[in-house]
Amino acid sequence: MPMRIAHVISSDGGIGGAEMVLAEICRYGSRVDWQQVVLQPFGRNENAARLQELCGPVPVLSSGWRRRDPRGASRSLLWTRASLNTFRPNIVHAHLFHASVLVAALPSKGAIRILTHHNGSVFRDVGPRWRSRPDRWAARRYDHVVGVSEAVTDFLCHSYGLDSDKLSTIRNGWSGTPLPPSPEPGLVVSVAHLRPEKGQDLLLRAFRDVASSQEVARLVLVGDGPLREYLKAMAQSLGLDDRVEFVGYVKNVWPYLQRAAVYTQPSRSEPLGIAALEAMAAGRPVVASATGGLIELVTAETGILVPPNDPDALASAILLFLGSPALAEAAGVSGRKAARAHTAEQMVLRYADLYSSLAGGATR
Repeated sequence: MPMRIAHVISSDGGIGGAEMVLAEICRYGSRVDWQQVVLQPFGRNENAARLQELCGPVPVLSSGWRRRDPRGASRSLLWTRASLNTFRPNIVHAHLFHASVLVAALPSKGAIRILTHHNGSVFRDVGPRWRSRPDRWAARRYDHVVGVSEAVTDFLCHSYGLDSDKLSTIRNGWSGTPLPPSPEPGLVVSVAHLRPEKGQDLLLRAFRDVASSQEVARLVLVGDGPLREYLKAMAQSLGLDDRVEFVGYVKNVWPYLQRAAVYTQPSRSEPLGIAALEAMAAGRPVVASATGGLIELVTAETGILVPPNDPDALASAILLFLGSPALAEAAGVSGRKAARAHTAEQMVLRYADLYSSLAGGATR
């Protein structure tokens, strides 16, 4: 019998690493005839449209209830329970905090419950810190928990106290077709949701020094999020409004990475950093914070790691690559080679093997 998998994700309509992982699994499962459904317990139906584009033929269903609605949590719980009872999956696979807690609160009905933990230590490092307690409680109720990096798996084991035999590491993988590098002098690119943990405010402070040293320096921020207007106002207050471009969410990041002289990921906390992987695959030098999974991806050959929350160190590293195209090119070549070990194809095959081992049947 084909595998029946219900993916549950508390996406708010934005597209980040968790959504990309889910989409890759869905597309693979469609090719091997898994029966799948994606459930969004929170969010309006219109928020499902962007995720539906990525998941191909797998239906994406949304409850229509928002988390902030006074009745949202209870109604979403009932909706998810009813949806799972109707679909009757072999496996329930949860992604992101709210979906994790909600699925953990439901009876399993005999289905194997898997959680991919995309947050790692972000609640401890950046907040909201109150989420750490329900996050830990929920993780302990799953049959198996996947960390998206060794850093996340280590955190789950030593900080959350999860048994090591119920943990595994499956790094997020990149997909698509990188374009040949064609760097524009002075162009710095960063791709991420505009949220506190991603550190775009630190990058703006660092870029003020970069811009004062490099007349041609420009910064492109790709992505959207709750801090967009705050960051735009901050750029203006720093005198950078004509040197910083906010392009919002884009379906295709490769043209931006192709033009980047330097890619930067200034995160305060980062479970893995799939955008940094994409930059490496595009042959771009990476300047990133020495935190979480970024430490596992970025080496002295592929880029520069700087202390988190240190705009001065961030500026210095960016300027080093901007001032030395040969050094940047060498890092890009090494990054392109290193990224081959972290493709989405390799990632989904590991998830297929995990499903098979837990559910006791062939899945590919």
